[in-house]
Amino acid sequence: MKTRDLAISSNYHLFKQGIKPMWEDSANKRGGKWSIQLPRNKTIGDIDNIWLYTMLGCIGEAFEFENEICGAVVSVRKSFFRIALWTRSSDNQETALSIGRTLKKTAGIEGVMEFQSHHDSSTKTGGKSWTV
Repeated sequence: MKTRDLAISSNYHLFKQGIKPMWEDSANKRGGKWSIQLPRNKTIGDIDNIWLYTMLGCIGEAFEFENEICGAVVSVRKSFFRIALWTRSSDNQETALSIGRTLKKTAGIEGVMEFQSHHDSSTKTGGKSWTV
């Protein structure tokens, strides 16, 4: 099934074996995520390839810091798609920025991607946030 054909409000996950797509999972607890929201009306023709190349990047060892990658999520909403790449840690800015740049290049993502730690997301505090 193509990403654009998934039901509204659905989330599709690809995570390494043994890692659950939950902040509370021990592999994700100290991590974070790169994410971007893509307007549905402008990216409907591109979202299938963006998600495909995000997944291929995860399983094809495209990332310099491949051990940092936990998994990826595509979320389908009424007016947008969200792509997110979850990482194991959130404390090294250089590593995080390298992962974000590689994701943008590998998946052909245009626009600004933002990184936020799972801790900051869960507590709704601004905290550290990086962009590429």
